[in-house]
Amino acid sequence: MVRDGDEGMRLARGLQVEYGVPEVVAYAQSPQDAERFQDAGIAVVDPSSAAVIMLEAMVRHPHALSLLADVDIARGVTDVVMTNRRLEGQTLRRIPLPGDALVLAVGRGGETIIAGAHTRLHHGDILTVVGSSAAVQEAVEAFTG
Repeated sequence: MVRDGDEGMRLARGLQVEYGVPEVVAYAQSPQDAERFQDAGIAVVDPSSAAVIMLEAMVRHPHALSLLADVDIARGVTDVVMTNRRLEGQTLRRIPLPGDALVLAVGRGGETIIAGAHTRLHHGDILTVVGSSAAVQEAVEAFTG
């Protein structure tokens, strides 16, 4: 995560271009900086609304938020880029995931798809995997295999 302003923009662009970081997040304190970051393809955290969004999620969806936000050493959540050519074109239903691992979402072409049994995987998809830490690690190995 980078801060706003010209220095933050230089750092964010450097992370994207020089180091190939696919998801850079900026902490923008002004609407002008937020717009500049968004125009550059950088995700923006707005400090004025972040707390409100978290509180709303806690009230409306406490179990979902707990699943993703609670610190639990035994549980893991990670994003993995699907590079295993043997799984390309397969639906999630046909892929035996280890233990309690579950694919929650698929990032593809800038869109987020809620994963389901009939979701077909493509090379380069970004898969959000949740489960026990061991199962998540095994799933990462399978998807990158």
